Amino acid sequence: MSSPDDVGLSDQSPLRREMSVADWTFAFALPTSRRTYMNALAVGEYCHNRPINTWQAYRRTVLSAFEQYIVPFEQKESLSIVRSPTSRKFSRLLVRDRGVILFAHCNSLRKTIEFSDGMQPYGVIVRRVSPNFCGIADISACNPVGFDTLLKTQAPRCAVRVMQAYLSPIDWLKFFQALFSRFRAPSCYGEAILLAMHDIGI
Repeated sequence: MSSPDDVGLSDQSPLRREMSVADWTFAFALPTSRRTYMNALAVGEYCHNRPINTWQAYRRTVLSAFEQYIVPFEQKESLSIVRSPTSRKFSRLLVRDRGVILFAHCNSLRKTIEFSDGMQPYGVIVRRVSPNFCGIADISACNPVGFDTLLKTQAPRCAVRVMQAYLSPIDWLKFFQALFSRFRAPSCYGEAILLAMHDIGI
């Protein structure tokens, strides 16, 4: 298994800062109710995909996995969850040294990410981020090529992680369950993410 040094982390990197579950925000930019699902059909792309193109199918697969694997950390470990954020709301989560995970749909060809206010261009999202953001942005959004570069340009002291592995949404939620489990005791992200990847066999 790789070490933090193998992924190019300096001692000053946010990825080496010890964090607990309570230091994280999980921005779940997918529907969490019938109302937000219908909104997603109207303004987005993701919920038009089979086999989740009905509310019942989406609820028993993706939403059920979110409630099973992620919501317990909100209830028991003080994880902050932001459900169905707008693009502006997400941008404003990236403040100070906070750790923020975005779970969303991305259209990498059009360079847009789906929020409750529709498909938003990378540039629009990034321009609203504070240049003083020095935390961690973990972007789980269908391989958003180029988003990390734009965000680092806007907020040079932050760390941005765009996962390259291709997993189903349910497997990604299992991964984040493994990651948050690692933060039950203070841990640095650079080590915790490698251990979580090992836990689920990425």
